[in-house]
Amino acid sequence: MDTNDREVWDRWLLKHSGEEFEDVYDFPVGNGRPVAPSATVWDRGLWQSLTVKRVDVVVHWNNSTWVVEVKPVLNMSGLGQVLGYTHLFRIDWPDVLRVTSVLVCGKTDPELESVYHENSVLVEVV
Repeated sequence: MDTNDREVWDRWLLKHSGEEFEDVYDFPVGNGRPVAPSATVWDRGLWQSLTVKRVDVVVHWNNSTWVVEVKPVLNMSGLGQVLGYTHLFRIDWPDVLRVTSVLVCGKTDPELESVYHENSVLVEVV
């Protein structure tokens, strides 16, 4: 999460202060990019840790798990990221039944709100 994203996330945390939840940052999902068959066990582990996808935040609360992407402004790239991360999360964690895709942003784009809604992504503006 870069500095601009972090400022947005800090506002979300402030908005939800007093609520009980667990949050995990840079949550790894997926297997990473393929590695050469000749790679050592050590190199395979390093390669996997460097190329695995990382969700900005995974939040557990209210008997639900949120896969959260944070952006300063609601945009199309955020939609693709949160949908991709949610898909990989569900593969990695098939026993987690209540998974919600969430985009937390500082500013919205009214034209895109319906696109997010159509794709079942919750948008929180803070």
